[in-house]
Amino acid sequence: MNRKFVRLSKIFFTLFVCMLAACSGGGKSNVVAFVPGIPTAVPGVPDDAKLNVKSFPTLIEIEYRGDTAVLSHLPQGVTASVRKADVAVHSSIGGVELSLKGSTRNGSLRITANESLLISMNSVALFSKSKNAITVVAPKGVYLRGVGEKPNYILDFCAKEGEYVAKNSAAIRIDGSAMLSGGNIAVKSERMSAIHCSGKMLLDSINFVVEKAAVDAIVADSGIVVAGGNIAVTGARDAFKSKRGNLVVLGGNINIEGSREKGDGVQVRNFYLYGGNVDIKTSGAAARGVNSKGALYLMDGMLNVSTSGEAVFSPKKADYTSASCLKSGTHTYIGNACVVLENSADGGKGINCDGMMQIDGGILSINNRGNDVQHSQEREAHSSAKGVKCDSSMLVKGGVIDIRVFGKGERCEGLEAKGRMILAGNVAMNIFAYDDAINAGDDLIIEGGRIFAYSVANDGIDGNAKISIKGGIVVATGAHAPEQGIDTDGDARFDITGGTLVAMGGSMGPSPTMPRSYLTTQPFVACSGRELVRGKYAALCDASGGVICAYKLPRSMWGGALSFSSPELAIGGSYSLLMCDTVVGASNLGNGLLEGGTATGTVLCSWVQENLLALVSVDGKVAFIDKLREGDNGGHPMPPPPPFGGDNGGHPMPPPLFGGDNGGHPMPSPPPFGGDNGGHPMPPPPFGGDNGGHPMPPPHHHNIDNEGYGEGNIPGGGWAPIRK
Repeated sequence: MNRKFVRLSKIFFTLFVCMLAACSGGGKSNVVAFVPGIPTAVPGVPDDAKLNVKSFPTLIEIEYRGDTAVLSHLPQGVTASVRKADVAVHSSIGGVELSLKGSTRNGSLRITANESLLISMNSVALFSKSKNAITVVAPKGVYLRGVGEKPNYILDFCAKEGEYVAKNSAAIRIDGSAMLSGGNIAVKSERMSAIHCSGKMLLDSINFVVEKAAVDAIVADSGIVVAGGNIAVTGARDAFKSKRGNLVVLGGNINIEGSREKGDGVQVRNFYLYGGNVDIKTSGAAARGVNSKGALYLMDGMLNVSTSGEAVFSPKKADYTSASCLKSGTHTYIGNACVVLENSADGGKGINCDGMMQIDGGILSINNRGNDVQHSQEREAHSSAKGVKCDSSMLVKGGVIDIRVFGKGERCEGLEAKGRMILAGNVAMNIFAYDDAINAGDDLIIEGGRIFAYSVANDGIDGNAKISIKGGIVVATGAHAPEQGIDTDGDARFDITGGTLVAMGGSMGPSPTMPRSYLTTQPFVACSGRELVRGKYAALCDASGGVICAYKLPRSMWGGALSFSSPELAIGGSYSLLMCDTVVGASNLGNGLLEGGTATGTVLCSWVQENLLALVSVDGKVAFIDKLREGDNGGHPMPPPPPFGGDNGGHPMPPPLFGGDNGGHPMPSPPPFGGDNGGHPMPPPPFGGDNGGHPMPPPHHHNIDNEGYGEGNIPGGGWAPIRK
């Protein structure tokens, strides 16, 4: 049996440390994986790590009777002392089970064991004053379980107000590793932690409730595994905490509610979700649902997080700390998990990722109702509400993503990556935001999927370097000029080689952004200076009147622009753009996008596509725009190609290491105004941030419908099922 429990430490080592790294396949991107250390298999709990009662044949009963305690016969190798209801037991033999029953309002149990042991709580109510209710020193591990008809209740409390409490105090304090298995145990601590384990902790098939903890609820210094059961925590600062170890959830149900300032539902080194259901609700100021100092690996299962606490200003740092549903210090990976995030805190984030982010599948749903926070005196002190904030590069290869950011403010964005962003594979993405719906600080590459991006007051899609559309369906809707459906830093850095694009918004000058890069191979047409009416269809038709694609306009706009690109557009073909009420016989692609069928209505313009790039002005005149030659970057020298073949997100730097606070990438130089102005090196706008971060007041037209949508009334209705 001793060999068995020596193996227990090896099992924990396997669960917490030796998770194999791998790259997930799928999608069309040349970049297989951004995030390092993605597990390849689901770890399991070996049978010999689970409780086997037959391994503990030596039974010792301890019964609490008010102010006293009574012990049964002690076998050789076990000694005990009793002082009123305080019991101390020392065991030098293996195979010992201690059975606790009865009740006391001022008692305790202290156990030292040379070998592993089992503690069975048999309808016991153990309350202690000014000390731990249960203290176990067992270097080879301890099992705890609940038995009996009644719940087991463990409580420690202070005998007098203001008394000193040691840092590692707990209602249940264990020096060594512990496994909690079976039965019902409720714990309350008014002194420090509910249960504190110096080693590793495994919870399996147990109903474990923490009613209150003065500080943290469930603490295991070297990591926690939840394999099954039901765990509920309320009234703690941090519910699950492990500074040096991970939280691995294999199954079961976890329910956490907290209201402490800067409290975390989960605070660990790394968080792995393989199954089960995790429900977290925090209402404390600047609180976080999951705070991983390292990475988040959401492989499977259900994660539901809600945050609502206000942002906290630090005079020392001259900046804000705000709430986040999920916070990762390095990387974030979503495999096949269902992740539902709700934030109503000003300045709060759905996902706040300091490193790289990758989504291969699953469901990600984010509702963010928080507004932008700006300090009245400290110009650089602000915090913006975002759906996803990624400080490095992002790769999305699959899944269903629905992000809605309803708060008002120049930085309230939907999906943001400070580095490169690649959208590929079979992803269905719906992004609604007040500011940019999708914002990439570096190159934005769209290789597949179906992407709907709607901005109330800024750009639908904003790429601060190059934008390449190679496939998929892209619908991007921005606000009136100078905002656009798609915006990038110069037409020379925008190319289209495949896919279907519909963009609506304003224009920067006489035309919206056009794909003038020498790489463009697919025809593109832009129609500017139009009066667009919400609810009507803009239908792109071929010479026979057949509908190539039709978009139900989600907003009204004076002087608007519409852009289209499709594999069905061909050089030499004749086309027209109609404004109509209905389209007959079309297939619904979702979010107001139709294809096929026929349309009748007002002809806005007609043209022959004599070149790749056509621009139709408000008076119907057609101009054909030439692509720029290779090496002509609008007067700017072309940047050097990355030396690593694009396998590092296109960045000219070696592959990421496993250290660093930016996913192993060197940290970029911060812009001179704090870096929170959408990545643009300019001061915050003087008009309150309601014009998409531009330092000018928004134009006012009676028929511009910029804010006609709220939580119950947003454009589009989601994508139709994927057609094979």
